[in-house]
Amino acid sequence: MRRRLLAVATAILVLSLIPAAVHAQSRNTGAIRGTVTDETGGRIPGVVVELQSPDYIGGVHALTTDKNGTYRFTDLPPGTYTLKYSIEGYQKVQRDGIVLEATKTLDVDIKLTARGGEETVVVSGQSPLVDLASSATPTNFSNDYLQNLPTTRFQPDILDLAPGINDSAAFGGGGSSANAYQIDGVDVSDPEGGTPFAFFNFNLMKEVQLVALGAPAEYGGFTGVVFNSVTKSGGNEFSGLIDILNVPKSLVAKNSSDASFAPPTQEKFYDTTAQVGGPFIKDKLWYFVSAQYLRDDSSDGGPLRTEKDPRLFAKLTWQVNPNNTFEAWGEFDRFDVTGRGGDAFTPLEATVKETAPEWDWNLTWRSVLSDKTTLNMAYTGWYGYYYLDPTSGYQQPGHVDDSGFASQNSAYYYLADRYRHVLNATISHYSDTFLTGKHDFKYGVEFERSHVRSQYGYPGGAYYYDNVTYGYSYAYLGYSYDLKAVNTRASAFVQDSWQVNDRFTINPGIRVDVNRGSVPGSANIFRTVPVAPRIGFTFDLTGKKTTVLKAHYGRYFE
Repeated sequence: MRRRLLAVATAILVLSLIPAAVHAQSRNTGAIRGTVTDETGGRIPGVVVELQSPDYIGGVHALTTDKNGTYRFTDLPPGTYTLKYSIEGYQKVQRDGIVLEATKTLDVDIKLTARGGEETVVVSGQSPLVDLASSATPTNFSNDYLQNLPTTRFQPDILDLAPGINDSAAFGGGGSSANAYQIDGVDVSDPEGGTPFAFFNFNLMKEVQLVALGAPAEYGGFTGVVFNSVTKSGGNEFSGLIDILNVPKSLVAKNSSDASFAPPTQEKFYDTTAQVGGPFIKDKLWYFVSAQYLRDDSSDGGPLRTEKDPRLFAKLTWQVNPNNTFEAWGEFDRFDVTGRGGDAFTPLEATVKETAPEWDWNLTWRSVLSDKTTLNMAYTGWYGYYYLDPTSGYQQPGHVDDSGFASQNSAYYYLADRYRHVLNATISHYSDTFLTGKHDFKYGVEFERSHVRSQYGYPGGAYYYDNVTYGYSYAYLGYSYDLKAVNTRASAFVQDSWQVNDRFTINPGIRVDVNRGSVPGSANIFRTVPVAPRIGFTFDLTGKKTTVLKAHYGRYFE
């Protein structure tokens, strides 16, 4: 079956490559393009355009404008950029403070004047730039924005900060299971229920992007929103962070002098982070390391609930040569809780103990095959488990009486084992000779294999209900399950950003997913092949690239 899935997706990719060529950025990068003109509006070819940013490895990146006076830099990480323009006979110009967000394409046009001296004209404080290349309307949150909000600092909760999203339900999608949760494009959703399974350090986020309305064909597997967090990287300058949050018991009031009143209370809370980043080799090899330890002792009017969360993240960015870049990171975290589920009606012996370690990874290779063609390949995935073990062991049944008080043991146990492996490749190429206008085509394939095992049951094989008022008990007996499943997916997509003229762009695309699900000892029991067309357009209303009208139609599948 896996061979058939591979053959189908490969055939789609090969056929899609026949008509023309392609070029675009990844889910975590953006692009800057523009036109250089003279004082009369005439376009200037041969202008040297230099791009530099502390967020972009490799030092100064330079190219020259083409015969139409246009230039384009692609696959740029989010950050703040500087552009310099120079050509014999014209005054040099420098444009500072260009803020680029993930997946955005910015048009930065420059007008050069006849040389009046050797000094460089510095342009800054311009109006914010809008994305004219895509009909998508993502919401981006920078690290500065997130750090200055009074939030819980629980990374999945960022989702509710965006317009149109409440209680994790996005744009009509069916709650959190309708969303796709990603870290640098690594899908960290539960393969069974779709809810988030990995919980990264809040301080790791360089930028968070929510992609929903108008999402191109590259995105699939959701009907609500793609929630993608972009992690920090090293740089040419050494940098570090020490972050300590502490809530001592002395700051928590009881709000009542009644000794019998047992409200929720915070006994202890601290969240500590240490991060360091910098260059092993300047402009060549960067590192970034982050460590976190969170401790939360609280009560919901009953026994103490203790949470301990250690998290470690390490990342390398390597500019192998001018045309090849390699990035790799790994992350380990644990989410351990004792006294889970305890309250005024549930003592410690009737709670469960949560143990949830996880390992995540991302290996990405980018190769510039020519000045118009780029190849991106990535192998990503994660492994983890989520165990809710009864505090009093697996032999002692749990009890609950007619007043709602639990005793002796937890009423249940639940054990979840998960892993996901994903391999994807995209090839891109810019074409200004296909049909009319300019085209940023992008073709891609993706292969996924994920594993699910879920176990549930009653400790001791029974769960007792005690009616103290009338002096009888009855038992729920034997209910349990041990479910195993393997999911495979092969996906292929084609997407175009067709710039018909300087003000009008069309975004046609289509996506095909081949989904299969099986259980041990059985053939496939789940088969779907959803086809998802996408079409949209953008129109520059004023011709000044500051106000854009966007429209989009698309079909999406969970």
